Amino acid sequence: MQKFDSQNTEVSLYLTLFERQARAAGIEEEEWVSQLISLLPLDLAQIVIKEPEEQMREYTNVKKVLLDRFKMKPETFRIKFTQHQRKQGALWKELVFELQNYFDGWIEGLNVKDFKGLMIADQLKRRVPNEVKDHFLDEWGELIDPLVSAGKLDQYESVRGHRKVNPVRMPERKPLDRARPNSPRKEHPAKNAEKTEHQFGKISAPKGNWRSEKFERRTQPACYICHSTSHLRPNCPQLNKSEELVN
Repeated sequence: MQKFDSQNTEVSLYLTLFERQARAAGIEEEEWVSQLISLLPLDLAQIVIKEPEEQMREYTNVKKVLLDRFKMKPETFRIKFTQHQRKQGALWKELVFELQNYFDGWIEGLNVKDFKGLMIADQLKRRVPNEVKDHFLDEWGELIDPLVSAGKLDQYESVRGHRKVNPVRMPERKPLDRARPNSPRKEHPAKNAEKTEHQFGKISAPKGNWRSEKFERRTQPACYICHSTSHLRPNCPQLNKSEELVN
């Protein structure tokens, strides 16, 4: 028989094959432990050897240690039994062997004697909502009696329903009069101007409008005949005298 390879072989299937071949070869069960240890990798063999000597002699104890090492609990076997699929290229007989192995691991781990109750309990648990299942997660795999399981579920829903009908009311809290945080005050523009003058010196404001001053500095209009600024050409006396002489 080939050595156990945890990367490619499942420990429960390997142990089942080992037991069958040991029986077929006529090996006494007292010698199974020594034969099995020789087929295990060093890390797994060390785990078995570290067990108390009396327990290490019993194959059932060694088998339990290996299954616990790979977290093969009854609930794990149940999930594999219900969800396992045939590998591509494998024979249907191989699938039957694998399903039988998972079923045996499930039943033997729970010490089930009433298969009818187990099947009913399994169907019952399949119909339980996930949020309710999470409440019983620690004991979910051990709920194998349908009546016991139903009693726990009814009790849970009764308590949860009572809490919804009579919710716990918290005492109302009165709003506290908290002082509003002081917001930055807006200073008057005049005060800002005083600060600016204080920091940078007083700035003299321009007197009057610079446009009007520029206009006043321009040359005043004058008569281009007598060059008087008191009148313009149409009202010039000299122009009127010239027109009278012509007439």
